[in-house]
Amino acid sequence: MIIKGTFIKSVDNSGARIVKCLHIYKKSFKSNAKVGDVLLVSVKRYLPNKKVKKGNLYKAVVVKTKNNILKHGHNFTCFNESGVVLLNLRFVLLGTRILHPVSSKLRDFGFFKILALSPIAI
Repeated sequence: MIIKGTFIKSVDNSGARIVKCLHIYKKSFKSNAKVGDVLLVSVKRYLPNKKVKKGNLYKAVVVKTKNNILKHGHNFTCFNESGVVLLNLRFVLLGTRILHPVSSKLRDFGFFKILALSPIAI
């Protein structure tokens, strides 16, 4: 479950390692973020000499969650941890590589660039 205040791992090479969810766009007050939802996040831990710095605000898209994800044909998939990919204000990827597998459900939301850069789409 990703709600406001949740710490999430970043799965790209933008330099952020841990981010905190501040807002879930286009959701009601007490709803959870699912795969494909856009978040407003703040960087909490980062690698030095990279693009992002601590405390900066970015948009991010959820690429994997710990909750079950319903796929076609009544099949469920889940991951060990939740993960996001950082975007700039114009929805362009900050990183150049995706380091972990992502959900293939992103295809329904039009994030084809993330699926092309990821090593595996599950």
